[in-house]
Amino acid sequence: MKIKTFFKSLIFLIFGFVIIYFIFKNQDLNKMVLKLKSANYSYLIVSMIFGFCAYIFRALRWQILISTMQYSSKFGPALHSISIGYLANVIFPRAGEIVRCSYFNQVTKVPVKKLIGNVILERVIDLSILTILLIFSFAIKFKEISIFFSNFTAFNPKNYIPILVLISILIYLLFIFRKHIFRFNFFKKLQNFFTDIQSGFKSIFYINKKKLFSLYTILIWLMYILMTQICFYSIPETSNLNFFDGIYITVIGGLGMIVPVQGGLGPYHAAVTLGLLSLGHSETTGITLAILIHTAQSVMILFSGTISTVVLSFQKIKTK
Repeated sequence: MKIKTFFKSLIFLIFGFVIIYFIFKNQDLNKMVLKLKSANYSYLIVSMIFGFCAYIFRALRWQILISTMQYSSKFGPALHSISIGYLANVIFPRAGEIVRCSYFNQVTKVPVKKLIGNVILERVIDLSILTILLIFSFAIKFKEISIFFSNFTAFNPKNYIPILVLISILIYLLFIFRKHIFRFNFFKKLQNFFTDIQSGFKSIFYINKKKLFSLYTILIWLMYILMTQICFYSIPETSNLNFFDGIYITVIGGLGMIVPVQGGLGPYHAAVTLGLLSLGHSETTGITLAILIHTAQSVMILFSGTISTVVLSFQKIKTK
């Protein structure tokens, strides 16, 4: 691994711990420990099952994408590769997709570049679903989301005028010097990235079994919502929250997971805590629930990822 990548991951991890520090800074830790001890952990086990079911539907959906490229694949290697990819993301953010494609290639010999094209398409689809759910959350939880964002800063248009002027100047300069700027390697990579996304959108029209593909996509996100909502019942304070609250917290937590910190450590906890605050719960309750949800999914990722690594390692030996 490159030193640059290592230090980048280390910086984001430190950033995550800084957020954790500020979250816990003024909390009554004894009270929080008592809440965690009294939690009903059987619901967390169910949450882990829902989380793993999302892997299963993701593997089935991936098989459809692979068959579209005229390659055949078995369900097992697809599922194990996805599990390993999520495990890799816990160690090095955004590396999971490459690791997933690499492991799958070693067992099935499907070209890595073509598999990465699938992953880009999946990213585009998942980001689109997250955006749709965010808009839906705005519709049903407008008041709560307004409170959520007001926890960051009070909006005053006058404060943003200098920023808007600066952005306008930068856009103008980019337009004037665009031919020279796009010669730099960074902008070439950025241009290629958006080209890949565009190709990913286009490949949607060539997918086999579109209805089944759409069904698996819906089921993946339903599992994400359920794995969050079921954790509400683990502590009395959040047991009255409903399915729509589950969608809301899933979306808020998803926004926290976008930050490239190992396993979402820190940003996820902060996002869920602020989400619970906007629903009228205490900060202690928000942090407690965030810890429970994050712990359940982290255990599931570590457990399934470790088993999948062992299984695929044996399959790689057989393939050789």
